Amino acid sequence: MHKKSVFLLTVTLGLTPLCKASDLTISQHLWEQFSVADRSTLLSKFPNLELASPDTIGVIQAVQTVNRSTAGTNTGAILGGAFGQAAYVDNALKGNGSNYSAVNHIGSAVLGAAIGSSVDQSPQRSFDFNYAIKTVDGQLREVRTSSSQEFTKPIGQCVSFPDLRPLQAITCSTDKVQLLKTLSASSSEQSKAQSKKITVNSDVKVACRINGVGLMTLERSVCREMEGKEE
Repeated sequence: MHKKSVFLLTVTLGLTPLCKASDLTISQHLWEQFSVADRSTLLSKFPNLELASPDTIGVIQAVQTVNRSTAGTNTGAILGGAFGQAAYVDNALKGNGSNYSAVNHIGSAVLGAAIGSSVDQSPQRSFDFNYAIKTVDGQLREVRTSSSQEFTKPIGQCVSFPDLRPLQAITCSTDKVQLLKTLSASSSEQSKAQSKKITVNSDVKVACRINGVGLMTLERSVCREMEGKEE
């Protein structure tokens, strides 16, 4: 049993691990598709298996980007420099103008520009992203984020909701057969089990040993699709 308020629920049935602990997270929705016996088989292979609530994981369907970057300003420096020059010339020309110095003229302009630049703003990079996430419970949800980088997460990526943390694709799977295929393909190198060609009673449930997973009770047609071995 699990509570909706818990994001990840660790399943512990008191089983003794038969192999090195493996990390695996699947949705509660997918977990419920397995029988009690098949769950025990998975737990014996993945003793640290975790369940995720269907409304907390999903796949990115689309993303919209709004560029809110702003260009830098230099108006303050320009006006400060002009004011500095004007003030110096005005003072230097008082009387007979003998106090004028080209060096001091330039210095006043530079000083004025330096003071004026204090009110200028540097360029700012800012992007807003609006992600559309289809969670495993079938709902379409939105997440809005901001970043100084323009790169987005790829469409089709499995993520946690609402923090958009990247997850393994298997975590968002809702297909029992696809899950078993993935687990079998990622197991250590083993010889492929040879399935018998059966043309009748394909929906009869049989004891089927799946490469990299173990013995499970599956429809004969599923066992054949998984290239499992009937026992």
